[in-house]
Amino acid sequence: MNLLRSFVRASPTFRLCKTHLRTWSGFRLASTSSKHHSFIANIVLPLSERLANDQPQRALKFFHSYMKRKPLGSETRFVAYVKAISLFMNHGHLTSAGTVYVRMQAEGYIPPRSIQASLAILRSLSHERSEDALLRAAGKAFYSEGFDEQDFRAVLRIIYRQTRLSSSVYDALLTLFIQSRGSEDYILSVKTEAWLASIRTRRGSFGQVLRYPPELLTHSRSPACDEAREDELTTLRNMAERDPEMAPVIHSALRRMEFSGGAQDRIFYNVILSTMEAKQRYEDAFTLYRMLMASDIAILPDVFTFGTLRRALAAVSRPRSIRTRRFKRPDNTPSLRKLFQNILHSHHQFVSNSVPAVAVNGSLLNKIIADLMAARDYAAAYVAVRAYRILKIPITLATYRAVVCSLMVRLEAEKYELAWSGDPQQYWAYRFLGYRIQKVDICLAESILEGARNPALHLEPLRTWTEKEVIRHAGDIGAYMAAENTADVFGVTHRNISHECAGKSRYRVPTGVNLLGMLEGGIDEFSATPLQRILRRALLAEHPRTFIAPAKKISMDIHHARSEMIPPQEKKKAQASLSWREGTHHS
Repeated sequence: MNLLRSFVRASPTFRLCKTHLRTWSGFRLASTSSKHHSFIANIVLPLSERLANDQPQRALKFFHSYMKRKPLGSETRFVAYVKAISLFMNHGHLTSAGTVYVRMQAEGYIPPRSIQASLAILRSLSHERSEDALLRAAGKAFYSEGFDEQDFRAVLRIIYRQTRLSSSVYDALLTLFIQSRGSEDYILSVKTEAWLASIRTRRGSFGQVLRYPPELLTHSRSPACDEAREDELTTLRNMAERDPEMAPVIHSALRRMEFSGGAQDRIFYNVILSTMEAKQRYEDAFTLYRMLMASDIAILPDVFTFGTLRRALAAVSRPRSIRTRRFKRPDNTPSLRKLFQNILHSHHQFVSNSVPAVAVNGSLLNKIIADLMAARDYAAAYVAVRAYRILKIPITLATYRAVVCSLMVRLEAEKYELAWSGDPQQYWAYRFLGYRIQKVDICLAESILEGARNPALHLEPLRTWTEKEVIRHAGDIGAYMAAENTADVFGVTHRNISHECAGKSRYRVPTGVNLLGMLEGGIDEFSATPLQRILRRALLAEHPRTFIAPAKKISMDIHHARSEMIPPQEKKKAQASLSWREGTHHS
C-alpha cells in the first residue's frame, strides 16, 4: 500500500493537478455566461493582481494603455471605468481612482452616484479624519437628486472596506440618510437592514446610538397586524430587552412590522441567527429557530437557516474538554433527527404552496450525514441516505466520503485496542471488518466498499486486497496520470459492483483512490444502494449479540429513526413512493 501512495503522490502530474484545483475558483470571475467576460479577464484580473501586490502606478499605467489601444464599445468602456474606480477605492488608492474618474468624465460618461458619493466621502476623510467631515460630505451626496437606497448601500460598502469607523458612525449615517428622504417614517429595505446588521456584526458591536425610541417596544399594533404575529413580536421584544447590542436591528424589524402589519422577511432572521451563532449565543438562536418553525410560511426556515442551525448544533455537541467546559448545552437544543424532520417539513410546505424558496440541497444533506456519522447514529444516516431519492438529490462523491471516511476514523481509533485485546469480538471494528485491523490506508477503504457488494445482511469477514492487486492498481493509476487524462476510466476513477445473488443489478461506486482525494474524476454521481448496505453493516456491528434475526433487528432500528425524522404529514407519501421496509430487507 505504501508503494501505491508514494507512486501517486510523487507524480508531478498529481502535484500540478492539486495546484490547479486550488487556484481554479479564482477564474470563475471570467464566466462565459457574462456579457463582459473578455474585458473582466483582460482588465479586472490584471488590475486586481497589481493592486494586491501594492503596485498602484503599474495598475494605473496598464489601465490607461489598455483603454487606449483596445476598441471597446461604449457600454463596455463605461463598465470598465466603474470597475477600475471601485478597485482603486477598495485598495485605498484615491489619487489613482480620481485620475480614472477625471478621464471618465472627459470622455463624456457620467459616473454613478454611488461612485461620486464614495469618492467625495473618502477624499474628505483623507483631508480631515473626523465624524463631522464625513457627515458633511455624506449629506451633500444623500441630498443630491436621484440618490437612492441602492447607492446608499454602495457607499456603506466602500466606507466599510476602507475605514475602521465605529458602529455609531454608521448609525449617524443612517439617521442622515433617513432625514434626506424627507420622512421620519421611511422604511428601509431588507437588503439595507441585512447589510447594516452585517457591518455591525463584523465590527463586534451593534453600537449604542439607537435610532428608534424605546417606546416602540410597547407601541400598540395596527389593526392590520393579526394575532398570528404575537409570538413573533413577543420574541423580538424579549431579545431586544436582553441584548442592547442587537436592539437597533430588532427595533428596525419591529418598526416595519408595526406599520406594515406583516411579518419580517426570512433574510432578516437569517442574519440574526448567523449573528447569534457567531457570538456563541446558542440558546437564543434555538429559541428564535423554534419561533420560526411555529410561524407561517412567510418566515419558515430555508436552507441558509438550517445551515446555521447545523453549525450551532455541531458546536454544542462537541465533547467536553477544557475548551468547551464553559459552554453549557442549552435545554432547548434540538436533536439532529428533529432538525432533519423540520427540513423535510419546510421542503413539503415550500413545494406544496409553490414558494420560491429552497429548504434543502445536496451540500446541507452531506453535512448532516457527516454529523450523524460522527455521532454514530447509523440508523438516522441510513434514513437520510434514503431521503436523497425522495428529494431527487444525487448521491455524490462527498456523500460517500461522509460515510466511508467516518467509518475509517472509527476504525483508526479502535485499532490500537484491538492489537492487545484478548476478546476482539467486543469491539465494533472487529465485528464490522471480521478481522483484526493492521493499518488504515486505501486498502481499508476498498475493504469497506466490498461490504456494499453483497445484499445479504451478515458480518462475514470482508475481502482484503492482495499484493498483486495493489501493484496492478498502482500501474493503472500511473498510466492514467502520465497520459494527463481527464476522462473517467473504469476501474481508476469509478467501478461497478454486483453480486451473483443479485442478478443483473450493477451499481456505480467510487474507487478508494478517488474516495480519499488522491485522484479526481469527472463523474460525481453514484448509486445509493451500496451506501445503504455499508450503513446497514455498520448498524448491525453496533449490536454485539442479538437474539432475533439481524434483518429484523436492523429494521426495528431504522423504523424507530424514520418515525423521528419523517414529518407526520409526509410519512404516507414517503411510504407510497418508496417501500422503506422492503428496502431494509432487500437493498
